Amino acid sequence: MTPVDEALEELILVSGFSNDVSMVLTGSATDRACELASMVHAKACAHGRSIGFVCRSNMFDHSAVLGLARMIVECLSMYAYLVERVNEEDWAFRYAVLRLHDTVSRIKLLRAWPASAGTADLKAGREDLIMEIRSHPAFAGFDGEQQKRLVSGETIFIGGMRKSAALAGWNPDVFTALYGYFSAHLHAAPMSFFRMDDHRVDYFFPNDAQKQIASVGIATAAAALRRLSLLHLGDLDYSGHPTLSAVIPAMRDADAASEVFG
Repeated sequence: MTPVDEALEELILVSGFSNDVSMVLTGSATDRACELASMVHAKACAHGRSIGFVCRSNMFDHSAVLGLARMIVECLSMYAYLVERVNEEDWAFRYAVLRLHDTVSRIKLLRAWPASAGTADLKAGREDLIMEIRSHPAFAGFDGEQQKRLVSGETIFIGGMRKSAALAGWNPDVFTALYGYFSAHLHAAPMSFFRMDDHRVDYFFPNDAQKQIASVGIATAAAALRRLSLLHLGDLDYSGHPTLSAVIPAMRDADAASEVFG
């Protein structure tokens, strides 16, 4: 079995576990933060399955695998950020910043269609959110440049995504290295194509280097999705769910042994 096959087999097992966790928790009473976190978990589950589809294609697109892996890595960081225990006031501030980013992103999207219905409402909503953020007590604790970013709609993670990655348990150096490398492939940065001739990249007849790169992405995606699903499962009493009961010990052992965390 090749490294890609081994990594993909692990991801398939983790994806099945993740889907079971999602199904068990569907309809559970929750607050807004955990509701959003559940959506992030569902998003990560979909990305995991998409990696499987890409790997089974007649064209071996290792860059797509790494891009999807990065998305799962980012989902884990966002999940940890959303469920971090903060007081109600701090959550309100975080939520306003997230809503502003969403609103500004939608306004940018509609610049291509300036006459679109809803643009005016979005712009009015943006101003309301900026006022809400500026008036929050936490806003005064940031320096001038940070305040500008907060009200620009460019900020997602207060304190930065790497801080949230640490909350999820990532080894900081591993996170920085993998996230940067995966990002290069997602954004078509020079690192993703400068040495294609030297490495003899072929999307229909992939070489060992391409397969090794893909296997790293798949293994990282499996580790991130597994930890995300274990966090999502939380303290749920799963004794009444035989499928989960059968696999959770192995999932916890694999998570504890993962080299990307800790």
